[in-house]
Amino acid sequence: EYTNVMESEDFFKPENLNNSPIKTLSNTIIISTLLIKIYFICK
Repeated sequence: EYTNVMESEDFFKPENLNNSPIKTLSNTIIISTLLIKIYFICK
Protein backbone atom coordinates (compact mmCIF):
# COMPACT_ATOMS: atom_id res chain seq x y z
CA GLU A 1 0.00 0.00 0.00
CA TYR A 2 2.87 2.34 0.79
CA THR A 3 4.27 1.79 -2.69
CA ASN A 4 0.90 2.72 -4.20
CA VAL A 5 0.83 5.94 -2.22
CA MET A 6 4.29 6.82 -3.50
CA GLU A 7 3.24 6.08 -7.06
CA SER A 8 0.19 8.28 -6.79
CA GLU A 9 2.35 11.11 -5.44
CA ASP A 10 4.86 10.63 -8.26
CA PHE A 11 1.98 10.67 -10.70
CA PHE A 12 1.49 14.39 -10.15
CA LYS A 13 5.14 15.35 -10.67
CA PRO A 14 5.66 17.21 -13.98
CA GLU A 15 8.80 15.27 -14.91
CA ASN A 16 6.85 12.02 -14.73
CA LEU A 17 4.04 13.47 -16.81
CA ASN A 18 6.60 14.17 -19.54
CA ASN A 19 8.33 10.82 -19.21
CA SER A 20 5.28 8.61 -19.67
CA PRO A 21 2.25 10.42 -21.12
CA ILE A 22 0.53 7.17 -22.05
CA LYS A 23 0.85 5.78 -18.53
CA THR A 24 -0.24 9.15 -17.18
CA LEU A 25 -3.32 9.15 -19.38
CA SER A 26 -4.31 5.65 -18.32
CA ASN A 27 -3.77 6.55 -14.67
CA THR A 28 -5.94 9.64 -15.09
CA ILE A 29 -8.73 7.55 -16.61
CA ILE A 30 -8.49 4.99 -13.80
CA ILE A 31 -8.55 7.68 -11.10
CA SER A 32 -11.48 9.45 -12.78
CA THR A 33 -13.41 6.20 -13.02
CA LEU A 34 -12.82 5.44 -9.35
CA LEU A 35 -13.90 8.94 -8.33
CA ILE A 36 -17.09 8.64 -10.40
CA LYS A 37 -17.89 5.25 -8.85
CA ILE A 38 -17.29 6.59 -5.35
CA TYR A 39 -19.46 9.61 -6.12
CA PHE A 40 -22.41 7.50 -7.23
CA ILE A 41 -22.01 5.05 -4.34
CA CYS A 42 -22.04 7.90 -1.81
CA LYS A 43 -24.78 9.84 -3.54
